[in-house]
Amino acid sequence: MREPHSPSCSDARRRVRPAFARQLIALAVMAAAAAGATLGAAGAAHAAEKFRPVIEAPHFGDSLFHFYQEHYFSSVTSLMVSQHFERVTQHEDEAEVLRGGLLLSYGLHREAGEIFAQLIEKGASPAVQDRAWFYLAKIRYQRGFLVQADDALARIGKNLPPDLQEEHVLLHANVLMASADYARAARVLASLPKDHAAGPYVRYNLGVALIKTGEIEDGTAMLELVGRGRAVDEETRSLRDRANLALGFAALQQQRSDLAKTALERVRLSGMLANKALLGFGWADAEAKDPRRALVAWTELAGRDANDAAVLEAKLAVPYAYAELGSYGQALDGYTAALDTFDSETKALDESIAAIRSGAL
Repeated sequence: MREPHSPSCSDARRRVRPAFARQLIALAVMAAAAAGATLGAAGAAHAAEKFRPVIEAPHFGDSLFHFYQEHYFSSVTSLMVSQHFERVTQHEDEAEVLRGGLLLSYGLHREAGEIFAQLIEKGASPAVQDRAWFYLAKIRYQRGFLVQADDALARIGKNLPPDLQEEHVLLHANVLMASADYARAARVLASLPKDHAAGPYVRYNLGVALIKTGEIEDGTAMLELVGRGRAVDEETRSLRDRANLALGFAALQQQRSDLAKTALERVRLSGMLANKALLGFGWADAEAKDPRRALVAWTELAGRDANDAAVLEAKLAVPYAYAELGSYGQALDGYTAALDTFDSETKALDESIAAIRSGAL
């Protein structure tokens, strides 16, 4: 049984998430504002509303207008056309930060990385370079280059805006957790206030880090705050599901099937983590020596799409439960069907690998 991983901040390949969009707007226009302009005390959530920058190039203002309207494709295409015809030279660096951020949000990591690297190489202003290092660190983390991500984070100075300073701490903690350095991650997360916009993510990651370092009680308390918290949108509902899933699997590791079921029951059956929750729920019943009840969850799960690892595990768990009940014939049939499924999945995987290596994909 695997515990769920900590959520990353970049699952918006199709569109820019609203919070990230507001952040990018504030960052893109920051240097275009009057000299010495700073974020107000309200913080990043109101950054776009607080800024009233002086736009010297009308075409840059046009791109920002589309951005404010959440027409992100129109924003990036108009911006790139304006850059090609040198219509936004007064905001050259800020335009590149905006373009790089948009490309990153669409999952174009390589292209975005090249933009941020060029901003650093050309000797842009310290504020722009710090933002470029931050986004390079995010790209490297998302691609699994943890050492390089840590190196980029270490190069960031003291010129990040307040909202990115908080996300910088979160990103640092995520890199440490991905490197299995949970003790340092817990210390980093503990330095953040729990009442800012990313508070639920801080509590979730801190809870996971504390459990990993053996501080079960404190970690469980943090995850309970998220798992029982109020969710106002899909993002916070998904995070709540993730927290309850982590609570459930942590309780299973402690052989506390009652606590595991309580937490897993709070995971939405229509959510992205429903399969893992059903798998864990079945294991909680099995831990309680009730294989008949475990079959209810596992049978439902085994009939779902076999591309999910939890479904594949359920196909093995179902015959295991039958064997525990003494139904050896059904158990044998179940193991035989599972073997066929695994053979089929292995063949499909081999075909995909061959296609990638031959250049067909």
